[in-house]
Amino acid sequence: MQYQEAVNSIVEIINKSKGPLLFLLKGKLGAGKTHLTRDVVLRLIPEAFVSSPTFTLLKEYGTYKDKRIIHIDLYRLKDSQAPETTIEQLGLNDYLDSSIIFVEWPDPLIEKLSELAKLTSVYIIEITHKGKNRRVYNIYKY
Repeated sequence: MQYQEAVNSIVEIINKSKGPLLFLLKGKLGAGKTHLTRDVVLRLIPEAFVSSPTFTLLKEYGTYKDKRIIHIDLYRLKDSQAPETTIEQLGLNDYLDSSIIFVEWPDPLIEKLSELAKLTSVYIIEITHKGKNRRVYNIYKY
């Protein structure tokens, strides 16, 4: 699917969901993971200031329908830690039951997906370059 269709699909998933959500964004450096997250968050909370959490690891943007909107970037941790350490360090368990979470560079969490899926609905968003300025977005439930 194309960009705007991906944004609309994610917003629709969020609006239809009654429980917490975890979106894992996968794509190469510069694929547009933060851009996609920003546009989705701004559709939910128009006054939010959305930027990459690469250096802070985690940002919270406010609430939407009583769920906190969390944005996590694990780029700096992708090769350095066990999944348990990453989950513990971020306090991720504190957010899983009541939040909408976007995770860029989710590799440190992949081993724990089946465990995480017991606590929240997990969606994978794959962003693939198709030519110089074209990207394709695939969204599927884990």
